[in-house]
Parts: sequence; structure tokens; C-alpha cells
Amino acid sequence: MIKPKLKRIFLVLFFLFLAYSCVPDATHDNPLDPVNSSSLNTVSLSGSVFTLYAPHTQLPDVTILLKEAGRIAKTNSVGVFKIDNINAGKYTLIISKENYQGDSLSVTIGSENNVEMEPVFLNAIPRLKSFAYYSEIKRTILSIDPLVSVLLEVSAIDFDGADDIDSLYAWIPEYSYKVVIDTNNADGLEIHQSDSLGFDLFNLAEKPLFIVLKDRAGFKTTAGPFFIHRFITVEPVTRSPGDLEVAIQPLFFVWEKQELPFSFTYELTIFRQVSNVRQEIFKKTGIAPTAGNYNFNLILDSGFYFWQIAIRDSKNNSSESIESIFQIQ
Repeated sequence: MIKPKLKRIFLVLFFLFLAYSCVPDATHDNPLDPVNSSSLNTVSLSGSVFTLYAPHTQLPDVTILLKEAGRIAKTNSVGVFKIDNINAGKYTLIISKENYQGDSLSVTIGSENNVEMEPVFLNAIPRLKSFAYYSEIKRTILSIDPLVSVLLEVSAIDFDGADDIDSLYAWIPEYSYKVVIDTNNADGLEIHQSDSLGFDLFNLAEKPLFIVLKDRAGFKTTAGPFFIHRFITVEPVTRSPGDLEVAIQPLFFVWEKQELPFSFTYELTIFRQVSNVRQEIFKKTGIAPTAGNYNFNLILDSGFYFWQIAIRDSKNNSSESIESIFQIQ
């Protein structure tokens, strides 16, 4: 005869067995579930990545992300990638590389031993290589009013080649102003106060400017905002030599010192007039703001010369003096 205590233990174990045997098993229909029968037949996914334009160069070091599986691969030196041990199912493949427009694809993995994708072609993104944006105020003895300008120096790059850059333009939203930039122009783009702008050029100070690049495939990138932080309206003044005086060598240039509320340096330039052509023969930059003169130790040939002094700040904004004329006999 079973003792009461053993009987109770037996009944508990019996009911636990019944409860466990009645729990339905999970379906295991997730393709990433290791118990799923499809996971017993994992496959490999491979493919190649090329540049968009012929001759379709193979792209190395492209990142391939199999999103749902959390798997990452890289293309090798000939643009080929391979991801092994993938369960059957639907996946999103995300393809990316620095300086190229990314792509994403839906991929269905079946029970094949190997799945090879169609080639993928990536479009290189046009980007700014270098950029400068600054103001310039020039003065001349031939004009009463100074010439006020802003200058843009732009260099762009595209890994599909320079010919892939279809257009490049500057955009100032504040004035709905758009101007095309010719990157083949070594002097860059100059916008003058005398141009028909529809706004005062001085108003560009602290207004955002953007550079928009578009390639042949129609992809656009926007760089910016960029700013001109000031127009230097202070006029530098030369003192001597000048007024067509005959200068004695070695030359000693003198100008009015300025006290300005921003960091700046002086810049001295000497020109010579030869057959109605003005030639720059000397330029000294980075002269301290505390200086008011400069010793010039080179000996010049006989003739007429011009010189000017300029103020230039740390952002390359500048203001030039009217030229002074002197002669060497």
C-alpha cells in the first residue's frame, strides 16, 4: 500500500507530465530560427559592384549589409563579395561606399546552394574639393567709386570623372539668386556691385550661400551654408613714395596705420607699367597690423611704378588703397 506522502508526490509528477505534454510546440517558421528546417540548408549569396558608367570599373571596399541577418561583407579588390551560411527567406541588401550614392535591394533566398545576384552599379557623388568665398574692395585713380566684389573659388570632384559633373551653381535663398559657376575658369566667379543683381552686394554679409552640384545621372548634392562675414569698408592710404616723385633707392614705403576691431594684416604690392601693360613685380603679404612702413631692399630699373597697400582679414576679405605712382631714374 502506497503511503500518503509518496502518493502526493506521484500525483504532482503525473499532473506536471500532463501539463507539459499538452503545450503545443512553436512553429519555428522564422527563417532565422536555428530550429527551422530551412536553416538546415543554408546557402551563399554573392555578387559584384561596378561604377555606373562604362567601362564599369569594379569597385573594391564596398560595404554590403544583409539587414535582417545582421551580416556585413566587403567587396574585394575586384569588386566581388560573398556571404555564406544564409537561411532561406526575404532580405534587404544595403550597398554603400564613401563618395558614392548608396543602393538597397530586396533579395529572396531560396534553397539553392548558391545565389549569385545581378551586378550592382553605383553612381559617384559630385562633391566640393575646395571652396573659398570672400569680399574684395578695390580702388583706382581712374574711378571715383570703389569696385565692390564677392569672389567664389570652387573646385569639384567626382570619382566617375570630371566630365560627370553636369552643372555647378551658387544659390542665395535670401534673394532667390542663382549663378552658374564655370569650374574651368581659373579665376573663379566674381559678382560685382555694378552687376544687375536686384540687391545691394553689401547685404550679403552673414547671408547663407549654398553650392549645388548635379551629375549626368541627375543626382544633386548641396554644400553649405557658406558666409561672407564682412566687407572691409576702411580705405587704406599710401603716403610715400607718390605724386610721381623720383624715389631714391633703396625704397622706403610708408602708409597710414589702421586700428580695426578684427584681426588683419597688411599686403604691399608693386607694379610696373610696360607698354600699357601693368605687371606685378613684387608682393609682400602678412605684414603686421602694427606696421606703417616697409623697407624694400631690391634695386629697380628706371621707369614708372605703382604701389598700393591692402588690408586683409583672416577670412581673406580685403580692401585696397588707390595706387600711388613714383618713378626711378
